[in-house]
Amino acid sequence: MKAYKTNPSYTDGVENDNELAEFLIDSIRAKIENLSIRDRAYFELNLITPPIEPLEFINLNVSDIDVERRLVRIKTSRGTFYYAISKKGSVLLEQMIDPMAKGHNPLFANEFGERLSLYQFWLIKREIWIDIILHVYGEIG
Repeated sequence: MKAYKTNPSYTDGVENDNELAEFLIDSIRAKIENLSIRDRAYFELNLITPPIEPLEFINLNVSDIDVERRLVRIKTSRGTFYYAISKKGSVLLEQMIDPMAKGHNPLFANEFGERLSLYQFWLIKREIWIDIILHVYGEIG
């Protein structure tokens, strides 16, 4: 098995795996700070909370988000599930959600105010992952 050298400066003060995970997530958040609020909220919901299926994700409505309790409601054929949202995610969603929007308005809309298509969903995911990969390899290399 090949042993990889780690640069101690990146993980100074990291005591356990949870701290390391938080460190990595925070460094990724800093890297994608230049993206739109929608795309950063996408990152928080889709990449940090338990995995949400792409169709479930693009079918989320404003009414499915409870910012105060930091919960997202996912309705599937198997039932209704509630997932916790990170603090950062709830702040971004609060900034993103129009206070006048109610009911079945799409949570994640395109530039025309329409629900995202699967293709648009994958484009956003690709853009975020490219930023993450460039960040990680830029830091290592």
